[in-house]
Amino acid sequence: MSEPAVGAVIVNHINELEAALRYAHSTMEPMLEKAVANVMEEKRHELGWAGEAPADFDETQWLAPEEWRMDGAVANDDFYLSLSPIRKLLSNTSIL
Repeated sequence: MSEPAVGAVIVNHINELEAALRYAHSTMEPMLEKAVANVMEEKRHELGWAGEAPADFDETQWLAPEEWRMDGAVANDDFYLSLSPIRKLLSNTSIL
């Protein structure tokens, strides 16, 4: 399909495309975030790592093996791999 033809299809179906994008962001994105958080949490437990994998990707996702903690370090020292904010990374990807 030529570029002008693609442009015409987009213009003719802009309402449907916008509705699909809203649905993807409002419904599908939270479901995906929850599924990813569940996989991260399962893997974290399986590996015996410390960390948190909240389903709300506006919060920090972090995980690390305990061996990464330095001797004498206090419990809240930063010794982990942080995946925050994942939502910002996801929102920078465009399907259009």
